[in-house]
Amino acid sequence: MSEPAFITDYPALRRPRLSAGVGAKTATMIWSVSALIGILIPMPWSLIVVPIGLLVHTALAWFFKKDPHIMALYVVHEVVPNNLFAGVPSHGEKWSSRPSGYAAHLPLN
Repeated sequence: MSEPAFITDYPALRRPRLSAGVGAKTATMIWSVSALIGILIPMPWSLIVVPIGLLVHTALAWFFKKDPHIMALYVVHEVVPNNLFAGVPSHGEKWSSRPSGYAAHLPLN
């Protein structure tokens, strides 16, 4: 009789890849957009893009410190179409489109 195989869990393998405190894909997006804007603006004013990109990167680093999976959650809940309802109707949507009794912590009965 053989012994059961134990699966070892390595939390380090479940953490997202971070680049300077921000997810690698997010950091790439921030700095590539900053570089593109910097190329399109004439030279003296294009240097202002670097501190703005650094400010965005620092702000997102704080969000990633609070929850390293924040961008994955955003993609699941905002970009991927699903049949989930938000607590408050979005622009152009009527309250009657909400399921009965559903709101952001407010009874609609």
